[in-house]
Amino acid sequence: MRRTGVAGTGLLWTEEDDAVLRECWPDTAASSARLPKRTKAAIRFRAKKLGLPGAKTIHIWSAAEITRFNRLWSTATREELLAAFPWATWTALANQAQYQRRLGRSTVKRPKIPFKRSGHRALDAILTEAERSDLTLGDIDLLAGSGRYFRKGRFRRSVGWKYVGRAIDELGGEVDVEWPE
Repeated sequence: MRRTGVAGTGLLWTEEDDAVLRECWPDTAASSARLPKRTKAAIRFRAKKLGLPGAKTIHIWSAAEITRFNRLWSTATREELLAAFPWATWTALANQAQYQRRLGRSTVKRPKIPFKRSGHRALDAILTEAERSDLTLGDIDLLAGSGRYFRKGRFRRSVGWKYVGRAIDELGGEVDVEWPE
């Protein structure tokens, strides 16, 4: 590789190339102009590898971090998690939790947040029964055949009696009419 200057499909990086990159970084356009045989992706990757400021870094989770994450995820608040992993964003932590669940670590679950009540007796009764039965709003949509009525929160704007009636029937409830006196 050193004799030909080629490694696999690309050119080897020389000290001169690295010096040009250090001089031009973070201006990728100037780096591309001064290093015509390098792609912008290759320049960004080399900058990351050299540890140049402003280069996007990728964090590799250590076994100790994964263990601490699995222990904290189900009980800690969002702020505590972000403080425990200062290099991570909330999205990165949620992605890690999803990855751990796919690996079969079922203990990595956040507690369910109770449904926000609408103020309507029939709808609130449906939400209470869904929580008791461990159903999601999507499950209620499937039972009632309502598309995305419950998931999208449309029931908070206007009551779709067709879907509310179906949901009550499917959840095993009964509709009772009361007239004010």
